[in-house]
Amino acid sequence: MAKKKEDKILSIEEQIKKLQEEKKALQQKIFLDVGKTIFEKWEIESEEEALDLIEKLTTSAKELSTKNIKNEGSPVGS
Repeated sequence: MAKKKEDKILSIEEQIKKLQEEKKALQQKIFLDVGKTIFEKWEIESEEEALDLIEKLTTSAKELSTKNIKNEGSPVGS
């Protein structure tokens, strides 16, 4: 009886590990896809150029993001 419970625990731990690996792989894919899109849309040619633009645009991006979050709760047309 105890052996079955131990096996079940091991099975659950293996499932958790597999799901964590899948999550990590999906996060990496998202980062790669976003980075690729930025390079293509902004016609960036180097990592240095990308990092420089990110540094320069961070404040504006945060402001836009905050405004979008606030506007999501507002009624249309207000």
